Amino acid sequence: MIKQKITFILVLITTAISQAQENSKVLIDTTNYIDYYKEVNRAETLFFMKNETDMALTLYDKVFQAYDFVYVTDLMKAAQIAKFSHKPYKKYLKQGFRFGLTYEHLKNYPLFKNDFLKLKADKSLEEAYRVNRKIYLEKIDFDYLHWLYEIFLKDQVDKTKKNYGEIVEENLNFLKKKIEKKGFPGEWILGVYDPTIFKEHGIPQWDLKSSKKNYKTLDTRHDIGEDEVALFQEKSFPLLVHHPCSYQKMKTILWEEMKKGHIHPRDMGTIYDQIFTYLDNPYTSFHSLQHCNVPKKHIYLHLNIFTNYQEKYENLKKTDSLRKSFYIVPMEVDERKNEFQTKYGFVLFSRYWEPYGLEE
Repeated sequence: MIKQKITFILVLITTAISQAQENSKVLIDTTNYIDYYKEVNRAETLFFMKNETDMALTLYDKVFQAYDFVYVTDLMKAAQIAKFSHKPYKKYLKQGFRFGLTYEHLKNYPLFKNDFLKLKADKSLEEAYRVNRKIYLEKIDFDYLHWLYEIFLKDQVDKTKKNYGEIVEENLNFLKKKIEKKGFPGEWILGVYDPTIFKEHGIPQWDLKSSKKNYKTLDTRHDIGEDEVALFQEKSFPLLVHHPCSYQKMKTILWEEMKKGHIHPRDMGTIYDQIFTYLDNPYTSFHSLQHCNVPKKHIYLHLNIFTNYQEKYENLKKTDSLRKSFYIVPMEVDERKNEFQTKYGFVLFSRYWEPYGLEE
């Protein structure tokens, strides 16, 4: 009996040492964001595919501590995993406040529903929000954000014009020049989309809802999402998805920006898949697709809710290979994440045009 207990204890110690050694192998190169994407993907795989909660959270912690900027969508995945697994999770919310998370966002997460009032009353969270919100606001380029809002609204007005194809070409060139000068207009530089961010900054007339009033044709439009909250800067993407060849034309600079952490790989995937949306839509003939250099055999990333994927897996190995090259988890990991959404109330697909669930 004693020998069995000793053997059991030795097994536990060996397992713990093995896990510690596995985590210690992670040497993160913070000169770019490639390791960030790889290790966050590995953390997702550890939890959702292998049920290795402690290893996943340890890896998340290591990544989040190593980088100056962290995507809030990743912090919220870690927070949900910790909450679901009865582990400390408030540290992820506190760090999230530094990158745009608000209490309003938490209302969209079922796992925090029962604790929402307690979280609102938590003094340590309140202080973390106060301190980190100030840091967050100081880092936003508000002039750049104002420019983005204006070109976004103009694009919404121009959509019905006969020469819209020429306009989106011009807008894409404007955006490219802006990116070359200031970087991609994502969360790192402009923060997450917040309908009252300019009001908080002291310029309420620049908020989207107020700016919209300058365009009479938008008075009756209720589909531009001016009142919505998001955990990414969603007003950057219409300029990209409205041009059928945006990925091909912007590929080099977008990859450079992704390596810097300025645009998330899954957002890149949405833009990549968008070309196939146009190819399958007979109403987009006003665009010229002949210079898009689209591969004859379509290999999708399955990251665009509006793309008409011909089959669930036209070629799974090639799809996963392409995903790997974009630093995106394999399809089976996304499917498993979708199961956690359905069964347990996780929210795991919250970036631009991401499918909230993969089709059966």
